[in-house]
Amino acid sequence: MTKPYSPWGARLLVTGLLLFMMPGVQAAPQFVPPNGLPLDTPLGPDRNADGSAAVSFRTMGRDIAKNATDLTNLRETAVTKEALASALTPYLTGNSADTRYATPSSVTAAVKVETDRATNAEQSQAKDLAHLRDAAVTGEALTASLAPYLTGTSADARYATPASVAAAVKAETDRATSAEQTKLDKADAAATYLPLGGGDTTGPVNGLSVYRNLFGSSVSGASVTLTSDNTGVLNGANCFVVPTGGVTRMDVTVVGISSNGTDAVLQTFSGLAARNSGSAATLARAGNDTTYPAFGSSQAWSVVLGVDAPTRCVSLTGKGAGTGSWKWRASIRYETLVP
Repeated sequence: MTKPYSPWGARLLVTGLLLFMMPGVQAAPQFVPPNGLPLDTPLGPDRNADGSAAVSFRTMGRDIAKNATDLTNLRETAVTKEALASALTPYLTGNSADTRYATPSSVTAAVKVETDRATNAEQSQAKDLAHLRDAAVTGEALTASLAPYLTGTSADARYATPASVAAAVKAETDRATSAEQTKLDKADAAATYLPLGGGDTTGPVNGLSVYRNLFGSSVSGASVTLTSDNTGVLNGANCFVVPTGGVTRMDVTVVGISSNGTDAVLQTFSGLAARNSGSAATLARAGNDTTYPAFGSSQAWSVVLGVDAPTRCVSLTGKGAGTGSWKWRASIRYETLVP
């Protein structure tokens, strides 16, 4: 008959199992419970759901063997304090990381400082910009302010420059010199130019003269004033100036021709009288001007005759129509009569 369960026997049994499972202790080839007890002998009052013992020699031996295996694995895989300290050396603690790096609160404070600075700068720039808008002159206002003024180029075209005055003076000097060199006395004039019968050999020679140097260029629909230098701007040296003293009789012929090869126009002015009184030059007409003889298509050509007040020049302005660019030429036949 099996003996009752003894706590002291169980203790001796557990001790023997531990010695059996410890490394370095030679264990018996097979565990045999003491007093011939079977392996399924219950050790304690706990039972499983099927009524079997929760703890027996068999389960105790199996758990002790598992614990021994786990201890062996733990010895092989566990980290010592020294290894852990060495492994953690490169890492920072929370305090050292806070000292070394920016914390969210410090970043927030820095961002606020920069935001405040940028806001102040924007407000200051906005004030400066508003002041600049109030004080600055716009492009339109500058253009309007400069409109009454002349540029150097427009002033040179409108008024006589030192170079043009020098050229005009030289031209007049050369003309006067040439006239002096070619001047004829009365006897030479009578012998060379006047017939002995019917000619006046005692008074001044008042022959009919021709001014042929007026020309200009324009596009269709645009007007141009004819001058001797093709500038289109009268300056007193590039035009026919009404002579001073007496009355000058004139016949004017103006011709314009288009580059289209078809259109052309001719205009004549007859019965003209001009007088330079010293204060102003005036021009008078007798009768109607000759109607425009036109070649090519019928267009609204025009030629305007007048006297330019500042320069006292006879002014001829041509305006072509149709297509193409226009070239203009004019000549003035004149005779100054002494009262």
